[in-house]
Amino acid sequence: SSDLAVTDWELAHLGDPMEDLGWVATRSLLQSFDDLPAWFEDYERRSGIVVDPFSLRYWTICGVLRCVVGEGVIAASGAHNPERAMAIGMLSMHRSILVDLLASTTGVVVERPNVDTSVGSTARTALYDIVAETFETTVMPALSAPMVTHQTRAALRVLRHLSLADRIGTQIEQQSCDDLAALMGAGVASLTTGTAELAHRIDGGEFDDAALLAYFARDTSRQSALTEPMMGRLARVQAPRLTR
Repeated sequence: SSDLAVTDWELAHLGDPMEDLGWVATRSLLQSFDDLPAWFEDYERRSGIVVDPFSLRYWTICGVLRCVVGEGVIAASGAHNPERAMAIGMLSMHRSILVDLLASTTGVVVERPNVDTSVGSTARTALYDIVAETFETTVMPALSAPMVTHQTRAALRVLRHLSLADRIGTQIEQQSCDDLAALMGAGVASLTTGTAELAHRIDGGEFDDAALLAYFARDTSRQSALTEPMMGRLARVQAPRLTR
């Protein structure tokens, strides 16, 4: 005998079949399908279950939001976790996708800025480069354990992200603070306090959807650029196309 399949029951429950398809769409951000709408059409033919595009979009948004919440908890925990850096990068990706899905669903047109990452070096850039070169030329070739190799490669990606953050992080934070001040009509002492104030005022219903989505589109664009050395192509992934 042999194993035919592995079933993960972690999130199993009774519910709308479109929730399953929404999760497939969410997972397609990482494991791309050549033609996702064709896959849904094949599902419809084989199952006899009609794929409702509105319900599918709703559950896709829910799936991406679930990722944002879970990754946000890991990123904010402060706990020692080898996968925490990846969770931070994935959080940035899923936040950006969530903004695009909500904007397209509500008919809001958002603009995403081009982020210049070619800013000159700082006094520490050469040190980051030396450590990265040591990882690549000395440490990595000497490793044999697959998991150690995987974690070392992940650490190298984080190092490249930190090097970029050292060069443009202050500029990006100031741009986000300026956007927050414009949105809220008052200056903010820091990005942390400004974001906390924004959350409080969102709970109070002070802002309309268009204003919030415009802010978060700019913010997530900057964060995606900042995490690209860590995430590669995933930092640029687009929202899934659900229908033809």
